[in-house]
Amino acid sequence: FNTVIATFTSGNGIKWVQDVTVRMYPAPITASFTVPKIVPTDTLINVSASVQDPDSTSITYDWIFNGQAYSGQNQFFYFGNAGNYTISLTVTDSLGATTTVVHTVDAENVSSNSNIVIKVNSHSNGPYDTYQIRVFSSAPLDIVEAFVADQSVQPTYVNDTNGYLYNLTLNQQDYNPGSYPLKIVVFTTNGLSNYATVNFFVSQAYGKGGVPFNLASFFGGTLNMVIALLSVTGSISVAVLFWRDKKDRDTRYFNVGGAVVKAKVSPMSKFSFNHHENTTNMPSSAVPMSQLPPPPPPSNNFPPPSNSGNGNNGNNGGFF
Repeated sequence: FNTVIATFTSGNGIKWVQDVTVRMYPAPITASFTVPKIVPTDTLINVSASVQDPDSTSITYDWIFNGQAYSGQNQFFYFGNAGNYTISLTVTDSLGATTTVVHTVDAENVSSNSNIVIKVNSHSNGPYDTYQIRVFSSAPLDIVEAFVADQSVQPTYVNDTNGYLYNLTLNQQDYNPGSYPLKIVVFTTNGLSNYATVNFFVSQAYGKGGVPFNLASFFGGTLNMVIALLSVTGSISVAVLFWRDKKDRDTRYFNVGGAVVKAKVSPMSKFSFNHHENTTNMPSSAVPMSQLPPPPPPSNNFPPPSNSGNGNNGNNGGFF
């Protein structure tokens, strides 16, 4: 939209001037992309274009990087050798509106330098990992950048009270589960540089497509979890046996180191037991649970469970 000054004349010759908003067709579009000013050599960067277009959502993206043509909203550019690289982006919509954006990136060799000391501390709060970067340098700093998972991320300057302090926060939800090297690069105004690399770990609980950890699911159901926990908390050598009450399919008895425990099967674990007891698709050599011989009697003074389903002569063992 543009504002113009228009002069109007009425039928009886009266004239007046008024500001009028005129929409240009096609409307101009704007485009942008962000790249670091300086990158270390041998670095791959993922660059994404952003477009604002009031008339059309059909956009074409044409890139030129290091003399090569590319297309698409997102691109990966590799800065192999030291030198200046020009990145040009031209976007065009279906109505013919177009614009071009150009950035220059300087690729420099980075090596360890004792005149620049980089110290990194980190802590996690849910999916967010915060890195405190403190740089001690004999020369003023020009640029502090970080690179992780083919992306350039910009630390935030805090102060220079005790060295140069920067903060960087990464959200695990933006990355796939896994472990990534986080490379922090420092350039000074007099051409010195240094870097530090730390680990950025993205958990299954927070990463893209990850599965939150569930203790019961890990053990294959609530009842199986109880069995495993009893085994661990008792003794490594404790043998845990269980059998089903003949009259009450939801009741299980456990022999834990000689002590008989009665337990009810929760709805979460019924499927697991019923699946194993289903004889429809069993191989011919398989024996249904109902035909298995009874377990050996416990080694202590508790009698084996009776067919009445009461278990332990009224001593229920504490799990229901």
